[in-house]
Amino acid sequence: MDVGTPYSKTRFSQRGNWQHGKYALSYNWRYIGGSSEQPGGTTYLPQYSTLPAVSYFDLSGSVQAHKNLKLALTINNITNKQPPFIGTGIGPGATNFGNVFPTVYDIVGRRYTLVATAKF
Repeated sequence: MDVGTPYSKTRFSQRGNWQHGKYALSYNWRYIGGSSEQPGGTTYLPQYSTLPAVSYFDLSGSVQAHKNLKLALTINNITNKQPPFIGTGIGPGATNFGNVFPTVYDIVGRRYTLVATAKF
């Protein structure tokens, strides 16, 4: 963890798309590598000195239901992966809310988005 927020050396996103006729499907893999407290930092409890690597998976699909209507569904964090838990007061107050780092990790959990696009 650096300057109060976790910093991992490995962090990436991978996206894949497939389309066939009026159907489309895509996934997104968001990876945040593990991190450790800087040497010389304040260790509150040993279990909070490191954070594990976290993967989030998102899935999207769409169908062209009609020539003027497209329907799409997105599910973010499909596995409902929870953020790593940290102790209260670790890191500056502006970055640690509810014992997690919301600026780094997905704190909402699984969520759905339904979109209908109509052309007139």
